[in-house]
Amino acid sequence: MQLKIYDVCGRVVKSFDELTNEQVIWDGTDENGRHVASGVYFVDLNIKGNQQGTKVILLK
Repeated sequence: MQLKIYDVCGRVVKSFDELTNEQVIWDGTDENGRHVASGVYFVDLNIKGNQQGTKVILLK
């Protein structure tokens, strides 16, 4: 299972690879640990080739 978070420009902000838990908590940081801005982000979940995406809003 893999989960990726993208910004509105399509850049990967954060990636969670090889997940085994049913719950993922994103702390609003990017891959380098820096806090990202409030706004719209896109979440892409891939489980064994089945892909699902949704839009989320990060508010601080």
